[in-house]
Amino acid sequence: MASSAARCLIDWQLSVTDSTSGLPDGFSARGLSEADAPMLGAIVDACDHTYMEWAPPDWTPLGGETEARDLFKSMKSSKHWMLGASSDAEGLIGFVVVRPMRHDDSGELRDDVGWISDLFVHPRAWRRGIAAFLLSSAERQMADDGRTTGRLLTPVGAPAQAFYMAQGWAPDGTGTFLEMYHMPAIGFSKQIASPDA
Repeated sequence: MASSAARCLIDWQLSVTDSTSGLPDGFSARGLSEADAPMLGAIVDACDHTYMEWAPPDWTPLGGETEARDLFKSMKSSKHWMLGASSDAEGLIGFVVVRPMRHDDSGELRDDVGWISDLFVHPRAWRRGIAAFLLSSAERQMADDGRTTGRLLTPVGAPAQAFYMAQGWAPDGTGTFLEMYHMPAIGFSKQIASPDA
């Protein structure tokens, strides 16, 4: 169970019953706190720089520190669930965030949909199953919370699109323009199975 400090800003209880199941040797899962913001920022920044391989030529990274700071700032007024993956040798290497989703018209929180707002793994740890572990952990948490649908956005043209499809997610016909990133994004969704199914 995550410590109370790790949940100080989190209303959705984080439970890690097996911190290594599904992760490579030398990795474990843990809860996150605001003290992790600099490490989260470094992970986001490293991932953002890989966008330059496929993003428009004039695109520039936002800066991961800003994103991490904004993430924890928003957590003070909303319900979030977060999980990090750490390497014994390198420390925090990836993380996922699930937020509640709001109705488009009323703005009220939806009980049936979980929103994966962030899923980042440092490029040096790519293709080791860490992102798949974090995503499946988020799906289990959504199921435990009674969510029946998961949704997320990823930039158009990003290699992550293929990853999500391989994990059973599918484009759902939604999309938007990500002002923060100055690029269009495509929506993905997945039906979340009940933990009793």
